[in-house]
Amino acid sequence: MPAKNGQGVFSLSPGSLKQKLEPFSDRGEFPVLVVFDRRKDPGALYLGRTHPLVARLCDAVLGEAFSPSGDDRFARAGAMFTDAVVRWTALVLLRFRYRFIEEIEEFAEEIVLAAFERGQNGPRWLEPLSTAARDLAEAAEPRANISREERSENVQRTLDILKADPDWFRQILDWRVAELGAAHKRLRVLLKARPTKIDPHLPPDILGCFVLIPVGGRN
Repeated sequence: MPAKNGQGVFSLSPGSLKQKLEPFSDRGEFPVLVVFDRRKDPGALYLGRTHPLVARLCDAVLGEAFSPSGDDRFARAGAMFTDAVVRWTALVLLRFRYRFIEEIEEFAEEIVLAAFERGQNGPRWLEPLSTAARDLAEAAEPRANISREERSENVQRTLDILKADPDWFRQILDWRVAELGAAHKRLRVLLKARPTKIDPHLPPDILGCFVLIPVGGRN
C-alpha cells in the first residue's frame, strides 16, 4: 500500500500487491517513487486519475478487502479515537441499486458514503449528505490506541443501531432518488422523451463501516 513520504510524494513498498505493480517499475524494483502532481518530482512515476496502475491497485485492494480469509490491512470495518468529532460518529459505505424504467428497463448501482450520530430514534444522518462523511473521512486521524475488542464493539454498535430501525436508510435513499430523478428529468426534457421511473432495491448493502470515537469518550 502507498505510504506517505512528504510533499505529496509516495513510495510503493513490496508486499502482496508487488506482482501487480511490477509492470510499472522501470527495472521491476521496489520501492517505486510515484507522485500525484507532476510538479512534485519530474523523475517519479506520475499517477493520474486514469493511469492503469490506479485501476490495478483499486482492483487489488478491493480483492483483498472482500477476500474470505480477511486481512486487517484491508479491513472494511474499524474504529479510531480521534479529535475530528465531538460525538460518536459512524461512517457507512452503502451500495444502492436501482431499476430505471423507461421504454426498456435498465439496472444501475452506486456507492454512497454517509455518516451518522446516534439519535433518540435511530441514526441521525449528518448533513450536507453529499459531503459530510467524505469531509470527516479526510480529516480524521487517530489520536490514541484502540484494542481489537473496542473496534469490534463499536462496529457492532453501529450495526445494532441500523438493525433497530427498519427504515434506517430512508433519508439517504430519498436524497439519492431525488438527485437522480432531477438529473434524468433534465436530460429527458432536452431529448423530449418520456419521464424515467426510478425503482430502488431495498435495503441498500452495507459494504463498509468505520467508527470515529471522540477522544475523551463523549457519546
